[in-house]
Amino acid sequence: MSPSATLPDLTGEFIDDGCLQLLCLLGSGAYGKVYKALDTTSPPDDLDYYAPGSRDAQIQENELMVHKMISDHPRIITFHRQCCTEEFVFVVLELSAGGDFFTAMVDRNCFHANPPRVKTAMNELLDAVEFLHRNSVFHRDIKPENILCNSAGTDIRLADFGLATQVAVSTQFGCGSRCYMSPANSNGCYSARHSDLWALSVLLTNIISGRYP
Repeated sequence: MSPSATLPDLTGEFIDDGCLQLLCLLGSGAYGKVYKALDTTSPPDDLDYYAPGSRDAQIQENELMVHKMISDHPRIITFHRQCCTEEFVFVVLELSAGGDFFTAMVDRNCFHANPPRVKTAMNELLDAVEFLHRNSVFHRDIKPENILCNSAGTDIRLADFGLATQVAVSTQFGCGSRCYMSPANSNGCYSARHSDLWALSVLLTNIISGRYP
């Protein structure tokens, strides 16, 4: 059972001194749940939350630190702020209402026989990854589920920095998602930069052919 499975459903609850209402559950990851939240001072946002004080929380705190560093880019999901209660840490992010890249690829078939759209989406994603690398941040888990987009599969936002690192040469073997993981990832010390580029090449092959290489 993942840590997020033990978190309560907070739909309808108010947090942040009543400024945010949790409207509906959008999904959940390994360590937290994601809600659509209504901010009474601005348009709706996306909100993630998790329980502090554990190893899982330390992973999340590293994620937040890295995300804050590189949030100021149009192709990276915007980190607005975080707020805390005695039980939970809440993270307020930009809302991407179109869903993720996997849904665009598989359910909506956005890229079939559409090279211009493939080119647009990949250029946007490359723009985000180039910005990360220029700032010595390496994502290490690039995959369709961690890319948010509009209903057409473009207007890309790179998300989920839970495995991101600032260490150029990584010794954390098996880090990432198997289908997008470089061979070097399981064989020894590997370049985190090259690992991201490998994942991008797998993703491009997947978009064009509908299959993994």
